[in-house]
Amino acid sequence: MLVLLIIILPLVFAALTIIAGEKQAKNTATLGAVFTLAAGIAGFHRYAVDATSKLLVFHTEWIKALNADFYIKIDGINSILLLLTVLLMPFIIQSTQDRITKSPRAFYSLMLVMQSAMLGVFLAKDAMLFYIFWELSLLPIYLLALIWGGEHKKRITFKFFVFTLFGSLFMLLAIIFVWLHNPTRSFSIYDFYTAGALLTAPQQLFVFIAFYLAFAIKIPIFPLHSWQPDTYVTAPTQGTMLLSGIMLKMGAFALIVFQSHH
Repeated sequence: MLVLLIIILPLVFAALTIIAGEKQAKNTATLGAVFTLAAGIAGFHRYAVDATSKLLVFHTEWIKALNADFYIKIDGINSILLLLTVLLMPFIIQSTQDRITKSPRAFYSLMLVMQSAMLGVFLAKDAMLFYIFWELSLLPIYLLALIWGGEHKKRITFKFFVFTLFGSLFMLLAIIFVWLHNPTRSFSIYDFYTAGALLTAPQQLFVFIAFYLAFAIKIPIFPLHSWQPDTYVTAPTQGTMLLSGIMLKMGAFALIVFQSHH
């Protein structure tokens, strides 16, 4: 249950931040980030001490018709990225120095929602759940840049949104393709490794290209990087910190997770 708590805590405090007064929004969000930090450190420590602990896994039936499960787990490289995400968030929130005067409750709530989604990406062991968290992480940063961004924010954030959404569609195609060729008809990433090995060489190439496009845009890798410079300049400082400090790591992480066994 500890691993589930790590994802839920930012959402709970995002809701509390919305309810809190304008002056209390930052303090409430900071408290949420600190609680999540404590839970994340506990999870990281538990993994280091006992990698087989039941506290590190939450696995339950989710979308029965598709055989998709809500399956999250702390293991290996994701423990490092979990620690990175929970460590950075309190500092990112505090970096505002009370300069956010326009809808601070919405601003801090979106940051916490984004943290929860990014943690979900790192911890998900079900490909469909991974995809949903991947998409959910896009919306908060899009709104942060669109509402609190600088000059030409509408044009620049739209370009960022189109690039990342375009890449995500390729990933969805690849996930569905592997699922259709998976004998177990499961979205488990572990089962995907077996299913991928059963594909023909042309099929594996298609899956690789589709996944690679999605992850290369997020990293980003030339020539799919053109959204990055303008977005970094236009987004609020905290949005840029979330992008560069955590979100772009999702692309490299996903490349390792989905491609290392194909």
